[in-house]
Amino acid sequence: IDVGDGIDPVREAYKELRRLVHVEELAPSDVAVLLPSTVMAERFREAAARSNLEFVDAEDLHSDAVVLDTVRRFK
Repeated sequence: IDVGDGIDPVREAYKELRRLVHVEELAPSDVAVLLPSTVMAERFREAAARSNLEFVDAEDLHSDAVVLDTVRRFK
């Protein structure tokens, strides 16, 4: 996601995740949310806490969970 100045990348990533899962009907396990830092990943997890989506890191894959990790760890 390309975000400009003044745009919250965590909020935009969460909006895109919801669109992919609920509008495009992708399986959560087909989606990875990769953020530049652990701080941002934790903010994302907090923002998505009310969703009924499960999140795992790149090392702990589950069948129907969204991968949420940093770009560095995912590589």
